[in-house]
This record gives sequence, structure tokens and C-alpha cells, in this order.
Amino acid sequence: MSVEIEELTNKFEELSLTEVDDIKDYLISHNIPLFRFDKEKGVVEFSTEQLSLILDNPKYANLKLYVPKNFRVFIKEFKTIKENEKSNLLNSNYVFKTPKECEEELDKRIKEIGKMTYQDKLSIIETYNKELKEVKVDEKTKINRNTAQQIVNAGNDVGLIAKVTMFESMKKIKDNEITQDQAKIENQEITETTSSLVTTIVNMLSFNTETQKVFTELRNYSDGGVMAHSNRVFISYVNFLTFYNNLIKRRHLVYNIRTVYEKVYRKFYDKVVETIGGKYKIYDNLKTVEDCIDQGIKSVEEQEMYSYSVGALLHDVGKVKDLDYFEGADGRDYERIKKHLFNSYKLVSQTSEYPLEVILTVALHHEYYGLGYGPYEKLHKMKIEKYQGFQIQRIMSYNAKAIDDCEAFSYFPAKMLEIIDVYDALMDPARKYRGGKTFTPEEALNIMREDFIEKQVKLDPILYDVFVEFLSNSIEKDLMSFKLN
Repeated sequence: MSVEIEELTNKFEELSLTEVDDIKDYLISHNIPLFRFDKEKGVVEFSTEQLSLILDNPKYANLKLYVPKNFRVFIKEFKTIKENEKSNLLNSNYVFKTPKECEEELDKRIKEIGKMTYQDKLSIIETYNKELKEVKVDEKTKINRNTAQQIVNAGNDVGLIAKVTMFESMKKIKDNEITQDQAKIENQEITETTSSLVTTIVNMLSFNTETQKVFTELRNYSDGGVMAHSNRVFISYVNFLTFYNNLIKRRHLVYNIRTVYEKVYRKFYDKVVETIGGKYKIYDNLKTVEDCIDQGIKSVEEQEMYSYSVGALLHDVGKVKDLDYFEGADGRDYERIKKHLFNSYKLVSQTSEYPLEVILTVALHHEYYGLGYGPYEKLHKMKIEKYQGFQIQRIMSYNAKAIDDCEAFSYFPAKMLEIIDVYDALMDPARKYRGGKTFTPEEALNIMREDFIEKQVKLDPILYDVFVEFLSNSIEKDLMSFKLN
């Protein structure tokens, strides 16, 4: 009996009948899984169709119902919607959808885009860009929930258009209908218009660092799908970059990092060199931040920010056709995960004329300081074949060409993207990580610090600490104790 009780406590959250009655329509329409506890059978499923039979029956007044903890965010949302309806305050065009509904909708949209002409797709992107440019956002006029939803909608749809177009072009290349160069020429207008839209969004988000709070609310609408994840990562990434730049300009980040580098951070970079030493010959005299990071800690230039952000929008382009593969029944299917990364790299580099900054941001966001996967190994092999005894000079660089030439081991915007990507995967209530557990920000940061830095250095330690500060600011919660220093 204690095992069942423990299961209830660990995996489920109790709902009172009053709560159930208030949101029953949502529970039924979206087929939210409910459970009850039976003394003989233990935890058993309770059909939502039976709700109408028990709610007004005094016989069941003491019945307790339970919902899986990874669905509690949906329950919270249902309650919020209901409260807003009662107060006549609901001012959102968002319609809650179940994962299945979202997947069906996504499949439908992919088919619709596939039937469009090139000019149709181009017109949609241009329309989104025009509409967003008309929205007033400045130091005084902040991004509200409706504007945030506009940005999310644009990111989702334009991301899909770009990705479907790439898949179509890749098929033509494989069928020898066109060459890679011809594909790039054909897709040039969509490439440029997509980049223009991203520029518009970046400019909107860059006016203030408060915007992340609005988008954090929209996390509750997650369906566990690739597009929802990609779009949240893109938006969070832009906000993270903005915060990083502001921190450098206003709060002496460079001085602070230089001050504590030897005491706090150097040991992690030394460990990186030690870990990859058997595979890569890398400069190991890392006395200063500048020895470690090419040019040290510096702000990201405006044009770089635009390019990096396009890379963030397109970082999971290879996942679109395979929505649920991120986790298998037995945990992560790493071979399929690896496949999506290389698919993404090929799609972006072979079908579109995106700059090297975009391509490498997409390609390297799972490298994890030599413990992940990506094309760097191949680039380095080609370099060694040409120059025996070649030595990598820096751990990290802002310069895409330095990465392409293997003068540095990791790419700054990709290391930032890794952090956002990992955090989102941990926080998404609809994704299956570690048994489907939903993590708090504190739990997610603890995992990132322990598993991704202290045990094995996968994430960048300096950027992780900046992210902790960014997150603390975004959700207005003191998380500074999770920093490394």
C-alpha cells in the first residue's frame, strides 16, 4: 500500500472536486488524464466522461482525483482562463490545444505550406514583418501579451516556411533536379526576408530586458513539439543576448569576470583541455580570460546579433519531420538526436545563402566542449591533414572564420544557444526528461550546474553564470546562489 501512496505523492497532484467542477469542460474537451486511488487496485485511471456523474452526487463528495504532475501547468492555465472569463478580463487570442491537437495542426500547416507557391510563402513572411514593424515598442511602450503572441505566431509560421522550403530544395538536390548553388539562388528571397523578419523581432525585443517575463508566461502553452521549443529558444536567446550586452555596458561584467577568472572559472577550462587533449591539440596556457576566449568578454555587435538570432530560429530545422523522437521509451535516442543536428547543418548550408555565422550557430549547438556531436571534428581532421602539428589557439571565439579555420574550439553564439536549449528542455512540462518530471527553475539550474559543468564541462561556465543572472532578472526570483562563484 505504501508504494502506491508514494507513487501518488511523487507523480500526481490532487484536485479537489470543487476545482474539478470549475474546469471540467476543459478537462473533458482536452481529455486530460485523471486518476483515483482504489484500495485494492491502487492507482487507476478515471475517465473524464464520468465527471458529470459524480460532481453533483453527494455520494462522491469525498472522492479524490489526481492529475499527473507534468500536467499541472495545464491545470493552472485552465484555472487562469476560467478566472479571467469570470472577471471578463481575458484578452488573448491563444486557444489551448493538447499535444495531439498541436501535432495535427502542425502536420496540416506543413501540408498547406507544401502546396504554396514560392511567392505565396514569400508574401506571408513579408506580411508578418510589415505587421510587426507597425507595432510600437520602445523604452516607454513595452511588449504586452498580445504583441508577444504576434511574435510567437510569426516565429512559428516563418520558421516552418523556411524549413519546409529547405526540405523541398534538398529533395530536388538529391533527385538531381537542381544543384546546391541553384537552390541557394532560388531561395535567396526567402532567406533575405526571413533574416529581415528576425531583425525586426530582435529590434523589438532589444528595447528592454523585461520582455522575457511575458514570454515566460507563454511557456505554459507548450505542447512538447519541435516548433514550440524552437520558437521559445529563439525568443529566449534574443533576450539572453540583449541582457548579456546590457550587462557588459552597464554593470562592469568584463571587470567582474576578469577578477574571479583564476579562482572560479579557470579550472573548468583546464578540465576542457584535459578532456579533449587526446583528440585535439589545444593551447593550454589559460592564465587569463583573453587566453581562453579570443578577445575576452566583449559585447556582441548589432549585425552579429541578427545573424546569431537567425541561427537560433533555425537551430532545429532537421527536427520538423520527426516531432517526438527527442526522447524514446528508454530515454534519449542519441543516434536520432545526432541525425537531426547534421540534417539541420546540411539543410541550412546547402539550400540557402545564409552567412557562416548562421550556419555555425546551427551546426555547433550540441558540441558540448567535445562531449557532444557536430561537424567540428570533421573540420579539424581536414585541418590536421593539411597542417601536421596544428594547434588550436583558443577555447572559444566570436569569429565564425576562426571556428571554420579551427583557430578556436567553440563558437560563442552556439555556446549561448546550448544553455538556452538545455534549460528549455528541462523546463518544458510536455517533454519527457528524467521520467517526465517537471522541474522548477531551481531544479533545472542545479542539473545544469552539476551535470553539465561540475561533473563534465559541457556548457560554458562563464556564460552559465551570466544566464543565472539573466534568469533571476527574467522571472524576478533570486537564483544567484546557483552561480559557480
